[in-house]
Amino acid sequence: MPIVKWRQKANLIGKETNWLRAAAAHDDLNRQMDYLDDAITEALSDFDGWAQQQIDRARGK
Repeated sequence: MPIVKWRQKANLIGKETNWLRAAAAHDDLNRQMDYLDDAITEALSDFDGWAQQQIDRARGK
Protein backbone atom coordinates (compact mmCIF):
# COMPACT_ATOMS: atom_id res chain seq x y z
CA MET A 1 0.00 0.00 0.00
CA PRO A 2 1.28 3.44 -0.82
CA ILE A 3 0.57 4.86 2.63
CA VAL A 4 3.98 6.57 2.85
CA LYS A 5 3.35 8.38 -0.44
CA TRP A 6 -0.12 9.40 0.70
CA ARG A 7 1.32 10.82 3.91
CA GLN A 8 3.93 12.76 1.94
CA LYS A 9 1.26 14.16 -0.37
CA ALA A 10 -0.89 15.13 2.62
CA ASN A 11 2.06 16.96 4.18
CA LEU A 12 2.65 18.84 0.92
CA ILE A 13 -1.02 19.80 0.78
CA GLY A 14 -0.68 21.25 4.28
CA LYS A 15 2.23 23.41 3.12
CA GLU A 16 0.57 24.61 -0.09
CA THR A 17 -0.07 28.34 -0.02
CA ASN A 18 -2.36 28.43 -3.05
CA TRP A 19 -5.77 27.26 -1.86
CA LEU A 20 -6.85 26.23 -5.38
CA ARG A 21 -3.83 23.97 -5.84
CA ALA A 22 -4.31 22.61 -2.31
CA ALA A 23 -7.96 21.78 -3.03
CA ALA A 24 -7.05 20.06 -6.31
CA ALA A 25 -4.28 18.06 -4.64
CA HIS A 26 -6.66 17.09 -1.84
CA ASP A 27 -9.24 15.83 -4.35
CA ASP A 28 -6.54 13.88 -6.17
CA LEU A 29 -5.34 12.29 -2.93
CA ASN A 30 -8.91 11.34 -2.00
CA ARG A 31 -9.40 9.66 -5.38
CA GLN A 32 -6.17 7.72 -4.90
CA MET A 33 -7.32 6.52 -1.49
CA ASP A 34 -10.88 5.57 -2.51
CA TYR A 35 -9.99 1.98 -3.36
CA LEU A 36 -8.67 1.38 0.15
CA ASP A 37 -11.85 2.79 1.70
CA ASP A 38 -13.95 0.50 -0.51
CA ALA A 39 -11.84 -2.55 0.34
CA ILE A 40 -12.02 -1.89 4.08
CA THR A 41 -15.77 -1.26 3.96
CA GLU A 42 -16.34 -4.50 2.05
CA ALA A 43 -14.15 -6.52 4.42
CA LEU A 44 -15.90 -5.00 7.43
CA SER A 45 -19.29 -5.90 5.99
CA ASP A 46 -18.16 -9.50 5.39
CA PHE A 47 -16.79 -9.75 8.91
CA ASP A 48 -19.98 -8.30 10.38
CA GLY A 49 -22.04 -10.92 8.56
CA TRP A 50 -19.77 -13.70 9.79
CA ALA A 51 -19.91 -12.40 13.37
CA GLN A 52 -23.70 -12.24 13.24
CA GLN A 53 -23.81 -15.86 12.02
CA GLN A 54 -21.65 -16.92 14.96
CA ILE A 55 -23.92 -15.07 17.39
CA ASP A 56 -27.01 -16.64 15.85
CA ARG A 57 -25.46 -20.13 16.07
CA ALA A 58 -24.52 -19.59 19.70
CA ARG A 59 -28.11 -18.55 20.43
CA GLY A 60 -29.46 -21.60 18.62
CA LYS A 61 -31.07 -19.71 15.75
